[in-house]
Amino acid sequence: EVNIAALPASVARAKRSVHRDVEEILLAKGMSRQLAGSEIAKELGRAFLFLNEYPSLHVVTEAGFCELCAYFWVQHDRRRNILQQEASERVLEQCQKEEEEAVEFMRTVQGEIEDAKRERAEADEAELVANKKLAEAREANFYGWPGAQRKMDVAKVALEEAHKELEEALEAEARVHGVRLVQAQTRLKDTAEAVFAVKKDVEKFQSHIEACNLFLLAQENNPHPIYGKGLRKALRGYDAADAKMGYFL
Repeated sequence: EVNIAALPASVARAKRSVHRDVEEILLAKGMSRQLAGSEIAKELGRAFLFLNEYPSLHVVTEAGFCELCAYFWVQHDRRRNILQQEASERVLEQCQKEEEEAVEFMRTVQGEIEDAKRERAEADEAELVANKKLAEAREANFYGWPGAQRKMDVAKVALEEAHKELEEALEAEARVHGVRLVQAQTRLKDTAEAVFAVKKDVEKFQSHIEACNLFLLAQENNPHPIYGKGLRKALRGYDAADAKMGYFL
């Protein structure tokens, strides 16, 4: 039997090592989304090589594999943002349609307000005319003029109709200002806020897409003798990767 405790430290560690593990990946603060994601992808690539005990690779090959991990992640992030932008644009189209409908509804309500104002003015005028007729009838009755009672009856009927017309006008005015106008203002506010929010989403996704495009272009044209060369070599040899590595990528 071999006494592990009696062996040198390096040999003992090798004998006791039965598996490999990666506890954490450290990332510097302040990175952009694309840079942070690509750096994590690179380190995951290195962790994959380490955990799967790939033999020691040429520095260009290993660097190319890690750069390829970053490249694929940014490509995936770009596709994801394109899909999200397309979805947001469809939502934006619907929101803009609802905003147009809200504007049209406000025009309708404004027309109703004008109608209510006109009806109120007409009712006020009718009340003034009826009161004038009633005053004339009372005067005729006071002096005993012929037909005074008939005038009085007609004036009273006109005044009742004027009061009824005024009451209806006031109800219509209250309904328009108290309900319809509030509904129209709320719809305008809500739809405008929805359009603004979705437009911000579309702009955000477009910004991410442009950042990804620039990142991919920079990677593809990286002049670095190890990382740039390694990526281009990895891109050409990607189809030749073994099954495990291909699945990981």
